[in-house]
Amino acid sequence: MMTMPQKIRKPSRQAADQKRLLLAGCGRLGRRLAKLAASNGWHVTALSRRAVSADGVHQSVAADLTVPESLAVLSHGFDAAVYSPTPDERDAEAYQRIFCSGLQNLLERRILSTDGRLIFVSSTAVYGQNDGSWINEDSPAEPINFNGKILLEGERLALSSGYRSTIVRLSGLYGNADNYLIRRLLAGNVNTKNLDHWTNRIHLQDAAGLIDLLLQSDSPNVINGVDDRPVLRIEMLRWLAEQLRQRYPSTELDACCVQLDRAHAAGEQQQTGKRISNQSSRNLGYKYLYPDYQCGYADILSSINKPT
Repeated sequence: MMTMPQKIRKPSRQAADQKRLLLAGCGRLGRRLAKLAASNGWHVTALSRRAVSADGVHQSVAADLTVPESLAVLSHGFDAAVYSPTPDERDAEAYQRIFCSGLQNLLERRILSTDGRLIFVSSTAVYGQNDGSWINEDSPAEPINFNGKILLEGERLALSSGYRSTIVRLSGLYGNADNYLIRRLLAGNVNTKNLDHWTNRIHLQDAAGLIDLLLQSDSPNVINGVDDRPVLRIEMLRWLAEQLRQRYPSTELDACCVQLDRAHAAGEQQQTGKRISNQSSRNLGYKYLYPDYQCGYADILSSINKPT
């Protein structure tokens, strides 16, 4: 069903010299970015399937990126656009529809000014390495799974758009109080597969902060967005389970810790995954608020009560 374009409220007045930013997709990441960008002087328009009301959003447009006709409501002359929509489903068809067809639909509207900036939010899934090796932006992008392959296709479309384009490859976004992993651990329900798999993460606030910095500076074509410290899955799960057990003692968490230790002892302990460097973002001048998973999860745990 086509989503009819709809402005949900009268846009706030824009100063004559104020730069205009379009957030194509305004979910968890977009809402945080809107607040940061507005504080740095941008006039922010949020485009989403549903009306958005959030701090920093000056104008909201409800439209469907996969339906070209619905984008007719968008004005022209944006100084920058951040493309970060969320697919309807986690399958190849949904990814192709939103990250490739949707981007093409938006580009065909020519809503950016001639020298406009385009930031395409991608994923480190475009790197297919699975031997624990270190990865940076110069490493070959040879994805294995459908999501990485389709995102790489979207990246190429963005880079060939004719606009000044930057690809931001994020990994392991987290930061909401209603955290899936925390809920699983509290329930004593944890996946014990691939415990010696290297994982990479970035807190939502740092992901938004990095993109906000990219909007303000000349940036490379591709940049990885991860924190300072890749971590083996077993190490992260053990630490988080112990933190939870100290706050909310329970037989479920006791059993969870035992289950992790037994599964790890019984496993082959062959390291998989990849370790992704954030040196490029550091060189650009970004200072991480949450430089590793312990800082990020400690902040989440300090701000929540035990989920029911």
